[in-house]
Amino acid sequence: MNNINEEKNISAEVSAEETESAVMMRRKIKQGCSRAGAVILWQQLLASVLLIIINTAISVKLTAEIMAENPKITQEGLTLALTQAISEAVDPVVLNAALMVIANIFAIVMVFSGRKLFKLKDTLGKSKLPISGTVLAAFGIIGIQGASIFIQSFVMSITGFSGMNEAVMSSLSFTDDLVINIILFLYMVVLGPVLEELMFRSGVLNFLSPVSRTFGLFASSLLFGLMHMNFNQIFNGFLLGLILGYIALKSGSVRPAIICHMAANLNAFIASFVFEY
Repeated sequence: MNNINEEKNISAEVSAEETESAVMMRRKIKQGCSRAGAVILWQQLLASVLLIIINTAISVKLTAEIMAENPKITQEGLTLALTQAISEAVDPVVLNAALMVIANIFAIVMVFSGRKLFKLKDTLGKSKLPISGTVLAAFGIIGIQGASIFIQSFVMSITGFSGMNEAVMSSLSFTDDLVINIILFLYMVVLGPVLEELMFRSGVLNFLSPVSRTFGLFASSLLFGLMHMNFNQIFNGFLLGLILGYIALKSGSVRPAIICHMAANLNAFIASFVFEY
């Protein structure tokens, strides 16, 4: 009889521990997703709000100037003149780059402030991956990019879908202005990779990893892909996020991920430039 009671007690204790473990796991998932989601939401929200404010201010200023020069202009004429004036006054590439830099910096500040779950210097610490390993990983990513482009081109040739080309051209729009092209290069190859790695691999990945490293890796990569807001770029972003996240986890530092991200974007920049010209 005593043995039966002991077995029941042990079973009850095990059941209680399993229940507590499940509750803790759900709590970790909820906390990690809430923190990661808040960072990305505020980043996108800030970029959108700044874009609206800047466009509104420019539109008001240019409308006043056009009306002053031609008080009798029609509504249709004003719309056409305003559209042309805005396109000449503001380069969308420069504006988008500036807004994303500001929004990403804001998101990074959010990540490394508050509860201090982890410190910036820790994620930028010495890498366990040797330089040769980082270089090899960078070339591996470039090779995967090439394979991905080949596969998508093959699919396009069969289906006639030109979404990939449209995605590339919409994200990279070169001009005859050397200064603008240099700004695009600096944003895409230098600033973009640094800020995005600090935000996603230092921040979002660490927010979600307490659940499990695998969950953190896949969830942060999915969010990284979704941030690009384009079907083709979502897939490529997710794949790149998986590789960069794995590198960051294995190396114990975000440095190799930043270098590999720069290499991937440089490869895409050169390929897009060659494709366009």
